[in-house]
Amino acid sequence: MTSAAQRRANRRNALKSTGPKSRKGRQRASLNSTTHGLSRPAEPKERRAAVDLILSALECEPMEDRARERIAEVIFEFERNVAHQREIF
Repeated sequence: MTSAAQRRANRRNALKSTGPKSRKGRQRASLNSTTHGLSRPAEPKERRAAVDLILSALECEPMEDRARERIAEVIFEFERNVAHQREIF
């Protein structure tokens, strides 16, 4: 349980943590999401090949083609994210 004093201290500290103040700092911070490459779309050929492979594995599942395609896309993005995290950590 957090005490009242600790909550007050947390609120004071939060007021200090508001991000960059200068225009240049805000601009630099706005590009943070582009540094890892996940915000950039995958290469179309790479994406299509991977999604087709996943689709072939899902072929025997009883569902609509559109649902199967969407699931394959989600799996591709998930695997891409996991691969990136492995590189970082």
